[in-house]
Amino acid sequence: SIGRDYALIAVDKYDFILPKEEISWTKNNRIKDYIKLDDVIEVVVVKIEDSRAMVSLKRCIPNPWIRIEEKYKKGIITKGKVVNIKEFGAFIELEPDVRGLLNKSEMSLDGKDDVQNLVSLNDSIDIQILSINKSECKLSFTRKPFLKAPWESFVENHYVGEITDAVVTKIEREKLHVLIDGVPSVITKENTSLNESQYISVHFSKLDIVKVIINKIDISQKMVDLSIITK
Repeated sequence: SIGRDYALIAVDKYDFILPKEEISWTKNNRIKDYIKLDDVIEVVVVKIEDSRAMVSLKRCIPNPWIRIEEKYKKGIITKGKVVNIKEFGAFIELEPDVRGLLNKSEMSLDGKDDVQNLVSLNDSIDIQILSINKSECKLSFTRKPFLKAPWESFVENHYVGEITDAVVTKIEREKLHVLIDGVPSVITKENTSLNESQYISVHFSKLDIVKVIINKIDISQKMVDLSIITK
């Protein structure tokens, strides 16, 4: 069985106690994040009292946190595996029993995206180490060095004369607000195929996908000029 503070490990006809503190060298762990019912695991007997024995899972390997500051440095870039996902972030494993938190605020440029939309379990991702706390066995990470603002990405991937898609985000009497690859833009009625007697609100709806051509990219003003080809 698995409880909040310990698990009972069956060895032949005996039950051994595996305390929460003996699960991993990383502190503040939940037992269920490491073992499940009917798992077959290797443990070390650390204490015997009367008919009960206490065992350890973490002591099957040397404590990796003893030399953590020799192996990893604040600011270095490395790869890690996503081993747990929460609303507030994801736990990333660098090596067995060396885990840290990639906070939600460090996963996207604005820190507002849902964690589950950004990473999946067992993903191997690039991260930068923000902090190392050896005494608390804690690490923190960021993904921001690998992220680009929408405008920077747009300039790299688009060009004048290109025909692509845009999404209508807002409709006004004489203009449309659209989003093209994460970059907002405004299309005036003159840059649509409508004549003077036609109304934008009649021919377009919010969330419409429209085919546009890029007329101009103003890097200094971070603006893009578009014309609608077809809806």
